[in-house]
Amino acid sequence: MSIGGAAVAAPGIGASVVASNPSTIGCPAAPSGWNDPAVTKIIAAPESVPPPDPNPAERQALGGNQATVSCVYHGKNGDVTVAVSFALPADMNPVSDFDEGCGQGNVAWDDTNRVFSVGSDTHWAIASMSDMLGDLSAAEISSFEGVARKLLDNAQGYAHPCSLVTKPTAVLGRWYFDIAVAGTNLKDTFWTATNPNRNGIYAIKRISAATASLHLRTKAGTRLLAIRFENGVDFRGEAPKVAAEVRFRVRVTASQVQSCKKGATGTLAISTKPEVLLKVCGQAFHPVPARPVEFFNN
Repeated sequence: MSIGGAAVAAPGIGASVVASNPSTIGCPAAPSGWNDPAVTKIIAAPESVPPPDPNPAERQALGGNQATVSCVYHGKNGDVTVAVSFALPADMNPVSDFDEGCGQGNVAWDDTNRVFSVGSDTHWAIASMSDMLGDLSAAEISSFEGVARKLLDNAQGYAHPCSLVTKPTAVLGRWYFDIAVAGTNLKDTFWTATNPNRNGIYAIKRISAATASLHLRTKAGTRLLAIRFENGVDFRGEAPKVAAEVRFRVRVTASQVQSCKKGATGTLAISTKPEVLLKVCGQAFHPVPARPVEFFNN
């Protein structure tokens, strides 16, 4: 289902907190001889699928429920990738959607298949590495097994715990948007209360971690203003002659805009008019979206 005309996501549950951002998971130090060039980190999560994708199925392919952090180590003989994948805390059914970790998925190394994986004992998470091309020597295998274990440790706390909550829990509406505006892609996933108030406004209970570096027109010319989403305010669904709109509280993380310093707070409103309105530092910015604004859910 879409409103206006941003990505599909499944219903989820969660407290009114910002989800941990998988991009903050660090890659372990490279084994000797495997850091030239330096390790490359690749993130795959519901918010990381590159736009513009007219078919939101690509984002849905990640399930809206899982993430993968891949660390690519570069050596003179080739590249070796070590990755950790995990079910996100908002996943209502990780047993069905993910089913690795929590005592499952361990694979010991052997010289025929050249694959190693280790699952978490406490979370739905698993780390793995493979060397199908035989770039690793026998002496290097144990070092990369250690890298996989360390990467799994680094991801602890980001994944859904093995224990599942069985008591009744209110199901939240899950929404996603992804728009091109002010020289960047403004995107986020947010969860709303099940029912709106008498005015048709839904309280936002949770948002995913999101940042944006906006290039805004000012009297002094185009200037950079970087923001971080702090929390959600509310969401209004579309109705006849009424545009859908979501509002967030934001904080400035970097600024070239005169009289607007790092740490300043404000609000960001996005609607299907289409319109983007950023109010911060006593100023109002109206960057024009490059394509129609849409909100998706299911």
